[in-house]
Amino acid sequence: MVAPRNRVDDERPTGSQGRPIPDPTCGAGRLTCRFSRGRVNERAGISRCGRSRSARQQLLVALTQSTFWYKVRLAVVMDPMVREGFCNEEVAEAHRTLATPGFVVSDFVRRGSVVRRIWGDGDMVLLVFAGSAAEFALNRAVDWLFFTGKLPSDPIGRLFVTAGYAQHIVFADELTAARTLDRIRAAHEGVERQRGQRIPDWAHRDVLYMLIDYSERAHALLARPLSADEQSELYDVFYRVGTGLRIPDLPRSYTEWRADRERHLRRDLLCSDGTEALYAQYRKHLGAWRYHLMLRAQAILAPEHVRGLLRLESAEWLRPLARLYPMFIRAGLRSILQRLLIPAQYLPAVRGLDNLASRPRSRAPGILHTPSSPPA
Repeated sequence: MVAPRNRVDDERPTGSQGRPIPDPTCGAGRLTCRFSRGRVNERAGISRCGRSRSARQQLLVALTQSTFWYKVRLAVVMDPMVREGFCNEEVAEAHRTLATPGFVVSDFVRRGSVVRRIWGDGDMVLLVFAGSAAEFALNRAVDWLFFTGKLPSDPIGRLFVTAGYAQHIVFADELTAARTLDRIRAAHEGVERQRGQRIPDWAHRDVLYMLIDYSERAHALLARPLSADEQSELYDVFYRVGTGLRIPDLPRSYTEWRADRERHLRRDLLCSDGTEALYAQYRKHLGAWRYHLMLRAQAILAPEHVRGLLRLESAEWLRPLARLYPMFIRAGLRSILQRLLIPAQYLPAVRGLDNLASRPRSRAPGILHTPSSPPA
């Protein structure tokens, strides 16, 4: 089984593809000597700007003493929880390091990954959110969706905002992905301040678990079941997403996650007035026959417990048709099917879901466009 990556497991840190992070003290950009004067204080738990460090931050510094870039890269990219422990001078030096000619920032998700394959395919992305729409409506924390009013007032539009954020993480470099996760987390914190409450940690895990599970189910429906290595890779990516969002108590492996996913399904879902209200909005924005098609898709995507709570009728007859869908694509019928199945006002957004996978990424980090309105 592939172990989750991007954690401080070895003496020398590694990037998302398991390769050692380049040492900027070799060749261009010798940074260690410039900052060696701060080493004694750092070991004592004091930053160069005189700010005391937490035990977690001191551990990170101790593990990354050999190279300043290791420390800042791990703090800024891999572990946002310690970012505030570094002063402006240190963060500025990190940005100068990034601008060093020949310096490479790794992709957040490796090229050729099954995760890129899923999230670069607009049809699979739509299936992920069709399934997630069922669990959103059943979640015990559904009242948070109604507090902002954004999702109930325009559930389809919010789907594309959320999908845009997910894609701009999957197809970004590590630094851009970290900044996108920061924006999402800041949006959640803003909603919490408005309401004067905290979104429960279990609710954050529920949403993350939906994206993992329905990614796997969408790929199985339109292509094939994931292999064991692909399942581990899928979980590894979303583990790092969850870490970037500061979601606590995430399982360490796909196998552990599968058991925890089942526990969350049994504990956190129920039918409520919020369920009926959200499904009424789905029907309003999709129209009657597209709404019933969504229900059929949910019936073949959702776990058995979700189907039972929503009393979804069996739609196993759709599975053979789904297997034929790639043939329709190869026959050039995709555009016709999209016009038939998708409301006209959402067609450009649906077609845009495919574009990111084939769009070349700039060599410079941090310039990938992200949607203007974080999902909340």
